[in-house]
Amino acid sequence: MTSLEQARRIAALAQEKLAEDVVILDMRPECSFTDYFLIATGRNPRQTEAIWDEVHVQLKKQQLLPTGVDGVREGAWIVADYIDVVLHVFTPEARAYYKLEELLTQLGTGEAAVTILSEGGVPTPVVHTKIRAPRSRMGPADDIAAAAAASPLAVKYGTRVDSQSARELLAARLDASTADKPPVVKEEHRGAAKATKSGAGELGDFLNSRQGKAMQREVIRGVFGMLRKRI
Repeated sequence: MTSLEQARRIAALAQEKLAEDVVILDMRPECSFTDYFLIATGRNPRQTEAIWDEVHVQLKKQQLLPTGVDGVREGAWIVADYIDVVLHVFTPEARAYYKLEELLTQLGTGEAAVTILSEGGVPTPVVHTKIRAPRSRMGPADDIAAAAAASPLAVKYGTRVDSQSARELLAARLDASTADKPPVVKEEHRGAAKATKSGAGELGDFLNSRQGKAMQREVIRGVFGMLRKRI
């Protein structure tokens, strides 16, 4: 579904709930955050809420959910942002007061319509304002070295101490400390090696004894017995 088809779908749903003065405004030449504004009027807050409920329920069946909704509690101006389409449902008094479609169609270059939500979630009156161009520039500053030298922090941080990182310095110190020293064998490692050797010797002695040889014969007989049963 294209953004225009979505706007027409929302307009049809609003008209099914007897919305009046339904208008689709093409916002693509004016802004980048949405493609269309759909503006509709309900006779009272109860009807504006019914219009919004119908749009919400039917679009939800098509996996289309708004990213944000405001003004449902008061019902004078309900705003639902569907990204490509922004729905505005007014009461007659609110639509005449804000004159949103008239304002949006009269904006010029460098102008914007500004409104904010009050603590109760009600939009403030829309104001027509001009946007000031930024005074900075998108480019490098002139003579960066001179600007850095003139800084009061240049005395403390202006002199480069070294070109190595902390990791590189620590690695160099570690290499220097271990280069001339033979590897150290810890006492517990020696004890473990002796225990391993002694354990291996004791096992060999047992296997060579009478009891060990008898046990080996029993193990071999058991293995061959299992093989016979499988065959």
